[in-house]
Amino acid sequence: LSGWENRIKISSEMNVSIQYKKSNVGLQFQFGNVAWGFYDLIKLQSAFDKEIIEYAVLVAAVKNVTNRWGSNIFHYERAEKEFEIYLESSKIPLLLLGVT
Repeated sequence: LSGWENRIKISSEMNVSIQYKKSNVGLQFQFGNVAWGFYDLIKLQSAFDKEIIEYAVLVAAVKNVTNRWGSNIFHYERAEKEFEIYLESSKIPLLLLGVT
């Protein structure tokens, strides 16, 4: 991604990072196991809490695409529903994007 910094560390003690950052926006792509999608959300939340980013974008495939890849794959529709629960008290401005 042109103009985006990559592997932005969010912990000096561990090798934990978000994938991309440009200005004050953090960006994660997740096309794997559902657990990794929620781990990405935690990393974005941590970067927000540490004032590394002010906004977050999480990109995931839509369900009818991930169904072709296998089971238990993180997808937009599941994330949209579950984020309503998990982000209820969060202040992070998050844009969830579903791609085909």
